[in-house]
Amino acid sequence: VADYNAEGDTTGAPVGAFALTPGADTLLSNYTFEITSVPVTVVQPIIISFTAAAGDQVTLNQYFDNAYTLDWGDDSALVDSFAGGSHVYAEAGEYSVTLTSKLTHQARRWTFVAGGTVPLAPTSGTDPTDVVVEALPKMRSFMESDTAAGDAFFASFNRTGKVTALPDGSFDTSAIESVGDDFFRVFNTGGQLTELPDGSFKTGEIATVGEFFFFAFNSSGALTSLPADSFDISGIQEAGVSFFSQFNSWGGQLTSLPIGSFDTSSITVTGLSFFDSFNFQGALLELPAGSFDTSHITTAGRAFFGWFNYAGALTQLPAGSFDTRNISVVDTGGYFFAHFNEGGRLAVVPDSFHWPSLSQADASQQENFVSAFNSPTVFTGTDAEAIIGGCATPVSKRSTFSAVQPGYADVDPNWQA
Repeated sequence: VADYNAEGDTTGAPVGAFALTPGADTLLSNYTFEITSVPVTVVQPIIISFTAAAGDQVTLNQYFDNAYTLDWGDDSALVDSFAGGSHVYAEAGEYSVTLTSKLTHQARRWTFVAGGTVPLAPTSGTDPTDVVVEALPKMRSFMESDTAAGDAFFASFNRTGKVTALPDGSFDTSAIESVGDDFFRVFNTGGQLTELPDGSFKTGEIATVGEFFFFAFNSSGALTSLPADSFDISGIQEAGVSFFSQFNSWGGQLTSLPIGSFDTSSITVTGLSFFDSFNFQGALLELPAGSFDTSHITTAGRAFFGWFNYAGALTQLPAGSFDTRNISVVDTGGYFFAHFNEGGRLAVVPDSFHWPSLSQADASQQENFVSAFNSPTVFTGTDAEAIIGGCATPVSKRSTFSAVQPGYADVDPNWQA
């Protein structure tokens, strides 16, 4: 009767009403019974285990909104309506904190599970160790519908948090087709999460996204790799502001991306700061074959490549990637290629790496168009015009810069040559 409300979903219609009409030989012959379904919600609790020293005080964040009961796991009194707080463990030992939802259905962001500077951020004493999430609710419990996720769905998850591992089966996003703003924003930023479960973050069905989709994902974070078949974004056609901005930046420890991930070949329009500070001082060494095909993008915002791989570890780009020749509209403001690979290790760029198709007038409005591009020079070539304007085939270069201040797009008539 209650199949329709599996995994906490009580939004469906009742299964039906059934009339029981007993026969004449029974004592119930004068009665008619009607059975209707009653929603029975089962939302899996959040269980976090860790090791604490005597006197350690740990904090859970303020995102729980009085919607949970809390068991600190040390025989202390249950907290009936938890809205964030701290707890001191009198004795050293291994503990499990259990948060149980009080709601019949949770159409809210996933951040409410472990957002902010949690879970288990120490406020005094030593850091809790071996912090592992043992159990998490299913994705559907936090989605707005069967296929839609709201704003900030994973935003701030384990931000500066101590969680190092997650349970099998968590983060199954395979049913999500549309998301709001800030989907992965600052996910594991400064966090100690080192790996994601197999099967997590399958995003191939997502077609509609908001702003800041991957903003600062794993920035200063401990993730070193992503699971196979994760982060397929091939269905996305329009990317909002700061789509990849600061991805794995500021010392992020990701060194590789899975095969088939980050296919941007369907994207035609981007907001500002598309690749701004991507792998800025990050450990990413290579990009997978077929990734970052930008050849279908026609409209871009400012700082498209600004600070890409700044002091980063990337050494080469995949064949066919980063072709911007079809971009004919760029927001004014500049910094399109500014500081690209400045201090970075990128030494080889593919033949596909081209100028956007901007007119001289449009290009002249782009302040700091190539300011500090590839500085100091690492690519083969002697200057920005030979490097960007055709890379491996400099005869196809489109520009000779004549600016008084290098890096400004004050160009000569050979721009479209």
